[in-house]
Amino acid sequence: MNRAPPCAWPVARLSRRGLLSLMSGGLAMGLVSGPGRADVSSLAPVSYVVEDEATYERALSYAARLTRSALVYVGAAWCPICRTLERTTLRHHGVSSLLQSIALVKIDVTRMDGDSKALLHRFGVEGPPTLFLVETRSGREHAHTRLAGRVPPQDLIQRLRPFAG
Repeated sequence: MNRAPPCAWPVARLSRRGLLSLMSGGLAMGLVSGPGRADVSSLAPVSYVVEDEATYERALSYAARLTRSALVYVGAAWCPICRTLERTTLRHHGVSSLLQSIALVKIDVTRMDGDSKALLHRFGVEGPPTLFLVETRSGREHAHTRLAGRVPPQDLIQRLRPFAG
């Protein structure tokens, strides 16, 4: 039986909540599908959905292999502004073209459990939606990149542009 090399396997277990898969030539990690869970894998070649700090750290570690920066997006299924942001701003052609070279890490706080609250506290986020850019190797937030609430595509493009490429 011919076995594909490990780098070509379509799915490998990452954590009890996450999966690692190869999509669109890049890495994409997402939660097992469920009602209300937004799939961000179509928004960027390197995209992750995380719900706890350990999985966030693994996502950054994987992203650091492929990109220098990541857009961290804190969102929730119950957040109407988040749903609009995912349908419009994140799918805007200017944003999506910049996300070809910037990883997208969605912190899903839908459950608002202890893990969600720990992530919100860690990043000083009051609630969704919040977006900011980090350096993937260090996890350090880039200064003056944080946006919260309704975000027009041009505002996000302005924040992403210096880190693309």
